Amino acid sequence: MSKGRANSRGIVGEYLEAFYDYDEKRGYFGKPCFDEIIEPFRVGKGLVVPVKPLITIVENGLQVPIFTVGWANFPLTIWQMRLLATIFEDAVFSLTDFRKSPGEFLCFPKVGKGDSAKRQPLVWNRGDFELLSRNELRECLDEFLLALEDAKIILEAAHRKQQAEAPVVEEKPLGETPLFDWR
Repeated sequence: MSKGRANSRGIVGEYLEAFYDYDEKRGYFGKPCFDEIIEPFRVGKGLVVPVKPLITIVENGLQVPIFTVGWANFPLTIWQMRLLATIFEDAVFSLTDFRKSPGEFLCFPKVGKGDSAKRQPLVWNRGDFELLSRNELRECLDEFLLALEDAKIILEAAHRKQQAEAPVVEEKPLGETPLFDWR
C-alpha cells in the first residue's frame, strides 16, 4: 500500500485484510454493486447528516447496502447501535428500493492484546436492534442540537481570545509591499 498517510497504512492494511478474509466467507466479490448512494438524515432545520453505505450490492434481487467503519475497537453501546440503526432506517431503508433489504453493518475490531491482536468481523443486519421510538430519537436530536449551539459559543469565544492575543500586524499599502520578499 503506497497511497494515503504513511502512518495510517498499516492500520488500513489490517482493516483491508480483515475485510477480504470476511469476503471470502460472505461473498461480496463478483456481485453487481454500486457506490453512488448518499442520503440525508435530517437532524434539525437546515442541518442534515449524509448517510453513505460503503457499497450497495445486488443479491437475490434486492439492493443490500453495506455500511462499515474502520475502527480498531468498537466503542458503541447498545443504545448507540440502536441510534445508528434508526438513522440508517430513516435515511436509506425508508426508500422504496431498500424497504425489503436486509442491509449489513460491518466493523473489524481488534480482538486480543498486543501483537497477537487480530481484527475479527463484527456484523449486524437490519432488524438486529430495536429502533429508537420517535420520542427517544427526538430527545437525542434535541440534546445534540443544544450541544451544537454550546460548541459554537465555545469556539467563537476561543477564536475571539486568539484574535485578542495575536500580535498586531501593521499592514503596508500595496505599493510599499515588495512582491517577492524572500528575506
